[in-house]
Amino acid sequence: MMKNTENTKIVENGNMTYYINKSKGTVVCKKTDCEFDIVDLMEHISGDACIPSEMSVKEVLLRKEYVGKAKCNPEDKWNEEIGMEIARKRMLVKYYADKAVKMEVYENLYNDYLLRIQEYTNRFTRKAISVENELKEIEE
Repeated sequence: MMKNTENTKIVENGNMTYYINKSKGTVVCKKTDCEFDIVDLMEHISGDACIPSEMSVKEVLLRKEYVGKAKCNPEDKWNEEIGMEIARKRMLVKYYADKAVKMEVYENLYNDYLLRIQEYTNRFTRKAISVENELKEIEE
């Protein structure tokens, strides 16, 4: 959807909105409704909406919106499409960097779980071998 205000053209594309102001030579890209993107992704991966009790909500929620801005150098020719691409990519750099940080919180927690599971697996394997050896001694 496209709207025009006084000097700003507004282009909406899903949860991204572009604010294009040719007179100022600027394009701003805003991505909204991002807060639960990591929680939603973990729900997709695991099949369960989960914020484990070991985590705080703050640790896994993203910002509500991300913004990227492009400004046309006065010596350059105005190109709305290039401005939109630059603004979008600047916004995405911030968005994906934050997503990586938040996913690392899950990764660290699940790595801890995995290490504990491996410790139990190793313990039970050693016990099975020990009991099997004891059994052999009795049977001989």
